[in-house]
Amino acid sequence: MPRVSVIVPVRNGSATIESAIHSLIWQTYQDMKIYIVNDRSTDNTYELCERMAGTSDKILLVDNPGQGISSALNYAVELSDSTYIARMDADDISFPERLKRQTELLDNSPDLAVVGSAFIRFGALNKFAFVPTDEASCYYCSRLFSPFCHPTTVFRRSALEEIGGGYDGNYNGAEDFELFSRMLDSFKGANIADPLFAYRIHPSQVSATQSEQQRRLSRTIIKRNVDKVVASMGRAKAYRTILQNIPRSMMPNALRSFRALLMVSG
Repeated sequence: MPRVSVIVPVRNGSATIESAIHSLIWQTYQDMKIYIVNDRSTDNTYELCERMAGTSDKILLVDNPGQGISSALNYAVELSDSTYIARMDADDISFPERLKRQTELLDNSPDLAVVGSAFIRFGALNKFAFVPTDEASCYYCSRLFSPFCHPTTVFRRSALEEIGGGYDGNYNGAEDFELFSRMLDSFKGANIADPLFAYRIHPSQVSATQSEQQRRLSRTIIKRNVDKVVASMGRAKAYRTILQNIPRSMMPNALRSFRALLMVSG
């Protein structure tokens, strides 16, 4: 049984899937299985993935039996049997030390349930992306937005099981924010400050094509998360505590989320 299951959902990713999978095959950490979940591709993605799977016993190619990204991710989680679950998207690149660094941190920090990393945006935008690193910052950021870049994450299967299972299909488009805010209700998370990942920016990615749906779902999650903090310490103290624990580089995200919260609260 491999210690890490890497889940890679893909839909019409023929232009990038090979480079993404190669970046996993070439990891310095090799105790892993790669689950490629074909999500109703209509190009030659399946054929490309089938060819790659034939060259490595580390790759398993399956079709998503359900509908949407949450279904694809949950299906791979159910198929796998590993200590850690790692995410990866079909258009991104993992740097060679990524899984080694993240599994080492999880191995040495049993109180951590999820570890992400800083990353570099490339493609339509080339820019280093800062992330909250310590546990407190990640928790308070998770009240307003996801503190993790989803495809950079590695998390414990046991934590996923303890919070009641996997991704919630009602939040497709914001499934990562929903999952990690729920996970950090009960567990701790952190990001590695070094960039271990390259995140491709392009017009057809989900964050661009489903932005309105994401905003609507995110507003619901934000209200749920902030209400929990307010219930424990009162509204004024809750807002002050959240803002005091958010890194300066993340403050624009926080202010946008508070504006979204006002829209929900009326």
